[in-house]
Amino acid sequence: MTIFNLFNQTKKYDYRSYIISRILYHAAPTIFSSKPSTIINFDNIDPSFCMILPSIKAELQKKFRLYTFELFKNSNRCVVLFYKKDLFLNVFRENISFLSTFGYKHDMTLSQILNLLKEKYTLSCPHEIGIFLGIPLEDVMAFINDEKDFKLCGYWKVFGDVERAKKIFNEYDRAKNLALNYIYNEYMLHENKLLN
Repeated sequence: MTIFNLFNQTKKYDYRSYIISRILYHAAPTIFSSKPSTIINFDNIDPSFCMILPSIKAELQKKFRLYTFELFKNSNRCVVLFYKKDLFLNVFRENISFLSTFGYKHDMTLSQILNLLKEKYTLSCPHEIGIFLGIPLEDVMAFINDEKDFKLCGYWKVFGDVERAKKIFNEYDRAKNLALNYIYNEYMLHENKLLN
């Protein structure tokens, strides 16, 4: 079963299950692995999206210690950052010298960091967001400098350490497989039992 079919099948049963399934799959490297955060863009959202999002956020926080922050929202679209607090703050601290050139300060609170990111996101997607998404500094810098000769393309364009990137990509793939199993067992089997 393709990912697209899986999502569409959950959408038939329940819009809430569909949204959770999408989040679990796309944010799997953050939920089940070492990725500090993931951005998910929800386009053409159903009118009920805003009503169900608070309970989804609470469920994700309780089950997976996954936190959410809305970077952008209008009547048709919502861009949400899903993150693990400790991992997010660790990449911030490890890269503060670089991030300080974009207006971040070493003594900023999590809330201040997120609000600055949101403020910048309303103008355009800020390049430094790659750091918060777990992309290595050398790759973020090469992307910002518009270098063309990347060595590998996967979850991001790799300009530096290919072997390290391959290990991370494999780790993220394993996380997505865990998410697919979770989605199937938690939502698909449950819904199939209800229909039989």
